Amino acid sequence: MGMSYTARRGLMLACALVACASVLYAQTPSEERFTAALEAFEAEAYDRAYAEFVALYRQEPVHDHTAAALLMAGKALYRRGRYQESMDLLEQFRVALPRSRYLAEAEQVIAYARLRLRHGEVRAGALRLGVALPLSVTDPSTTQALFNGIHVAVELHNQRSARPVQIIFRDTHGSRNGAYDAVRALIGQHVDAIIGPLYSGDVKRVAPVVDEAGVAMVAPLANAANVTGNWRHVFQVNPTFAERGRFMARQAIRRFGYTRLGIVSEPKVGRSEAMARGFEEEVLAQGAEVAFHLRLDSERDWARIPELMSPDTLTSVEAVYLPLHQASTNQEIRVIESVLTRLGRVQGAPHILGTESWGDVSVGSFANRLKISYADVSHVRRMRPDVRAFQRQYRVLGVSGLPDRLAYVGYDVASFLIGLMDVGEPLVDAIGRGTPYEGLGTRIQFDSQRQNTAMFLLHLDGRGSRLAR
Repeated sequence: MGMSYTARRGLMLACALVACASVLYAQTPSEERFTAALEAFEAEAYDRAYAEFVALYRQEPVHDHTAAALLMAGKALYRRGRYQESMDLLEQFRVALPRSRYLAEAEQVIAYARLRLRHGEVRAGALRLGVALPLSVTDPSTTQALFNGIHVAVELHNQRSARPVQIIFRDTHGSRNGAYDAVRALIGQHVDAIIGPLYSGDVKRVAPVVDEAGVAMVAPLANAANVTGNWRHVFQVNPTFAERGRFMARQAIRRFGYTRLGIVSEPKVGRSEAMARGFEEEVLAQGAEVAFHLRLDSERDWARIPELMSPDTLTSVEAVYLPLHQASTNQEIRVIESVLTRLGRVQGAPHILGTESWGDVSVGSFANRLKISYADVSHVRRMRPDVRAFQRQYRVLGVSGLPDRLAYVGYDVASFLIGLMDVGEPLVDAIGRGTPYEGLGTRIQFDSQRQNTAMFLLHLDGRGSRLAR
């Protein structure tokens, strides 16, 4: 049986999308026309750009730029303010190309268009939540997931509150100057608070601007040290790596009552060293003892821990902290599993303390003899009613797939801010009080440096991970 026209065109579009990765380099018959349409788009001549892109999309036979033209036509409509038409056009991606690597970008524009239409219905007096995130990034799904979570938080709030919240979005263009311009624009639109930017360097670039304007800004993902600096209005949700070490030290001493601890780290790996340093500093500050700090020369040494120290040294402590970090998650999991297997053979091994990647580790028979705990910045208890409500509203957006970790971060940060935006006191003071906040997947409690110190402690065994009570 022959393929329908729609199926044939979907197949041809899928092939064209593979080819359009070389749009900037391959010389094709449609190259000149596509370049002219892009130039019109960049010159903000969106009507002309849309007409050119649509004509290029409809041109037969299918060529290298067919799929890219469809996507850009939808973007041109969005930039022109023709939001419903943009949504209708880009829905073709969902029908014809459900597995395309460009689908996330098309869905991102659809989500923003839907939000713009929603804004037209929001009545006067709304609280204004600024969002400064990059559209032009290597992986647009990062921005999309965060934004979708923020969007859901706003939608759920507006369904039950007499005073709605309006999202004002600005693209940071993935650069520090772009972040600066985006934040300046949001301040000019008199937003009550800002979520973003995405990267630590961008946050540092715009910090003086928000401090001078007196607008609270919450960075959702930046995790570098000194992001908040001396800026009173800048808050950092993603804990620094040193803070992750400090958190685990507090758990070891306050929760478990340990007084004698050990550390194994890999100094050549910056994150491992930072977590180890934070752990050691906090242990000493709490009046406990660091009995040893074994510094490894390379990744291979992790599996040799029982050989690099005497059994008496290893078993002389109540717990040992292993801030292991590798270039990829899969590689890190393999190393962790090897380490735990070796340590599981040690008689009287101490309590093993780890980091967030350990949640994906499979605990083998030897390692199952160990007591293992680890800290994570994110944990979703999926049976909670509010988590289910979030998932239902997330599906209402029409986004393909389930919400991921970043979607929960976006939701929690937005919900945290919205809950404080209308409390009758300066927002920066309300945030700075450091009152603990329990989100769907994120805990927030800012210290005096406006950095988040709240995380989750989980236990790991052969049955998987479970939250410490």
